[in-house]
Amino acid sequence: MKKTFALYKMWFKLAIKRIPVVLAGTVVLAAFAAGAAFAGVKLLDSKDAVEKIPVALVINDDNTYTQMAISYLLEEETVKETCTFTQMAEADAQEALKTGEVSAVIVIPEHFMVSVLYGEDVTAQLILSETEMTAQSKIFQKMIQSGAMDLITAQSAIYAVDDLCRTAGIDAVSESEEYLNFHLLMYALRRNTYFGKQTISDTGDLTAAQFYTAGGIVLLLMLAGITCGELLKKEKQGYTLALYRVGVKTHSLLTAKLLSVSAVYIGIFTVLYLAALLRKAVVFSAAALPAAAVMILAVFTVHLLIFQIAGNRLTGTLAGFLVTIVMMFLSGNFIPASFLPELVNDIGNFMPTKWITALCGQILTGEILWQTVSACLASAVWMFCVTVGISSWTQKQE
Repeated sequence: MKKTFALYKMWFKLAIKRIPVVLAGTVVLAAFAAGAAFAGVKLLDSKDAVEKIPVALVINDDNTYTQMAISYLLEEETVKETCTFTQMAEADAQEALKTGEVSAVIVIPEHFMVSVLYGEDVTAQLILSETEMTAQSKIFQKMIQSGAMDLITAQSAIYAVDDLCRTAGIDAVSESEEYLNFHLLMYALRRNTYFGKQTISDTGDLTAAQFYTAGGIVLLLMLAGITCGELLKKEKQGYTLALYRVGVKTHSLLTAKLLSVSAVYIGIFTVLYLAALLRKAVVFSAAALPAAAVMILAVFTVHLLIFQIAGNRLTGTLAGFLVTIVMMFLSGNFIPASFLPELVNDIGNFMPTKWITALCGQILTGEILWQTVSACLASAVWMFCVTVGISSWTQKQE
């Protein structure tokens, strides 16, 4: 036990002495990772440049409630990301629809909002091109139909309270309608208060920036494993044989290698994480640092396995770089999984980098799931066991 502890102590000292080399390599690789992340964000941002649905808005009602409702509609994030509204006179809007400048025209009639609030049957007019039904106009039509459900709910509530008051003989129709008018309008204008927000995009629950930041961090760690080849490489037979003779087993040597390198990067990650917290660039979570430790262990277990299979540092470095690029691609780190073929996604689900990147994204958002941590830990344990098995087998062969 004392000799094993001495071995751990020696490898930790070696890792600490190599911190300047590790940091220098990390800085160089950070430029590569940052470039990949920047390119990825630009790739997704280019999708946002796709032409939005142009809509002409004809407003014949200058009622305050109508202006409030329309203003809120135009500021809704979902609407802003889908449509561009241009207020026009009705004749100009009809001409723009004919020439294809707009995909739809909405005509708001006089006294529209007041009529709606008092349960009268009045509708805004939606005009689509008669000559061609484009994909954009179909999408917009569906969106309008969905929004109309809010008005149907309001009208149904008003009709119901009117019928109740009349049936029960309660002289409170005006007061009830006024109460409903106020609360239904406030419900519509403040619906974000009642409903949670769920991000749905090509990058899952993460924004494009968060997705590629997480991918960049994992790519940096994976490439950094290559710079630690001197510590992770397979030792010569004479060295391992000498350790075996004094009672130090193969798994103890591999554990010392893995923990010493991981400890250095866990320390670096901790400093950077605390700095990011101070700048409010990440969301705090008490489980963040333990999760980061699991993530880093999983990353360096991959490289420990590669270097032990490769047999020497040069081959391990080349293999590590190749394996890193392939695994990151299959995991959807360079290109989001939604753009990749189904077969690639199926294979990517078995890549350790898939779960490592997911955990990194959760650390950034502060929403860490134990399932993801467990998957990363299981991957690390499985790969370490394979590494020990291969090393023991090759040692016996030699």
